[in-house]
Amino acid sequence: MRATLLAGIAAAASAIMIASSSGAALSADIAVEPEVAPESSWYFSLQGGIKFDEDWKDDAEPFIGDFTLDTDNGFRVGAALGYNFGSIFVLEGELGYMTQDFDTLSEDCCDAEFAADGDLSILTGMVNIAAGFPIAGFVRPYVGVGAGIAHVSFNDVTSTFGFDLDDSDNVFAVQGFAGVDLTLSDRFAIGARYRLLHLNDISLENNGGLEHDLDPNLIHSLEAILTVGF
Repeated sequence: MRATLLAGIAAAASAIMIASSSGAALSADIAVEPEVAPESSWYFSLQGGIKFDEDWKDDAEPFIGDFTLDTDNGFRVGAALGYNFGSIFVLEGELGYMTQDFDTLSEDCCDAEFAADGDLSILTGMVNIAAGFPIAGFVRPYVGVGAGIAHVSFNDVTSTFGFDLDDSDNVFAVQGFAGVDLTLSDRFAIGARYRLLHLNDISLENNGGLEHDLDPNLIHSLEAILTVGF
């Protein structure tokens, strides 16, 4: 009886050892899933939207008194190449183009108003830095600032008052903006951005040698943005 019991125990122990060895071998055969490499943090974005109207104060010499040029709403388009530093900060280079027509010209001294014709175009090259905070995994509000150069062109601007200006100037520009991105996938996002652009005074000269020192209000725009990561 004792011999039979010992034989049974030995057989059970042998079975356990075989099962344990088989399990270890099976575990070794299971492929370990490799770690996914992080996505590149470079991105490219396209922007487009409305540029709101603003006033341009004009101190024309040797005239006494100031003029105000009023614009219609226009449009703005742009593109940026940037890099994400983690999930919060981004640095980007941006090119933008905006244009709009002039509506009226008025003399500030006597509230006289005249019809104006011609258009304004602004080409900007900016370096921006922005900070955003992801919410719920797919919504990212952000704010940012930028600085750079603006090429400002007055194109055949005339009025019934006798105003005539067709010239351009390069000036320093700064901007601030706020927006929100909605992540569609690992590579694509859409969003909206509100922008305020400030330009230094623009110095222009008409064909008759009259100098114009123009000081625009803050330039407002609202844009839709498509961002592609790569």
